[in-house]
Amino acid sequence: MGSMTASPPINEAQGPSPEEPRRAAGAALKAVLDELERRYPERSSLLHQAMLALVAREHLLVFGPPGTGKSEIASTLLRRLVDEQGKPSLYARQIVETTVQTDLVGPVDFKTLTETGRTAYHLDEGILSAAHAVLDEVFDGRDLLLRSILSVLNERELALGATVHRARLQTALLTTNRYLSEVLTARPETLLAFTDRIAFACFVPKSFASPDSRDAVLRLAAEPPSDLPAKTVALGELETLRAAAREVRLSEESRAALGALLRAFAAGPQPDPRLKSLRDHLFVSVDSKVDPDPFERILNRLRDRGLPGPWRSV
Repeated sequence: MGSMTASPPINEAQGPSPEEPRRAAGAALKAVLDELERRYPERSSLLHQAMLALVAREHLLVFGPPGTGKSEIASTLLRRLVDEQGKPSLYARQIVETTVQTDLVGPVDFKTLTETGRTAYHLDEGILSAAHAVLDEVFDGRDLLLRSILSVLNERELALGATVHRARLQTALLTTNRYLSEVLTARPETLLAFTDRIAFACFVPKSFASPDSRDAVLRLAAEPPSDLPAKTVALGELETLRAAAREVRLSEESRAALGALLRAFAAGPQPDPRLKSLRDHLFVSVDSKVDPDPFERILNRLRDRGLPGPWRSV
């Protein structure tokens, strides 16, 4: 009889490829993006920047005239990010001049106050307990409230009395009906503080660039409600994408190409002189000319924090 060669043993314990959860999470996020792009024509830039902010665990400022769908799109997107029970972890509030800190962090726990004399808050009803937040008309708040918001956005914590509370917040979408030039004129220090803590900014125009987009909105409004469930992304899937993003490295060739692009922009017309004091904080001026210095400063800031990025070799 001829000799027989034994087959290699089958490892039944071998699980799925490590890439499979990432592909599934990416497909889920793309399904939500595709659905919302169909629902909101000509809002792809806003949706894409919001997706980047979510994956990067950063914040997005959306500005432009009223009636352009800023708040609706922000709320709709973040409600598609759900926990194990299928519920969004979302804090949403419109900021007005009378908004106070307890509106942000949660109401006072009067039971604790009357029994112990100690001030405590129902933090589960405020921004500190939510994974995501929509703050509408954020620049309408008073300075004290805005300082609290900035602390939550940047440090992801907030001091209430002698106790510092950690925030669960990952990404906030902030909206305003004001142009940045208006905010700069009225409250330059406020705009400086916000632009230092917000990685993404998106302008939403009032009108549609194409008549077809307006017609698409009218058709969608006339359609009967769909019986299909809305596309969602699990918070665990979003964490999978965040972990994958932290592993991304840019080659030296990519960084060189980016530098050449920035130098080309820098050779063009200078930005509005009113924004000269903001050159170290803003990506794009009101006339859309890119100032290269902030990019280098941000790269340095990320490098100093030890985060992965183009300053590391592949």
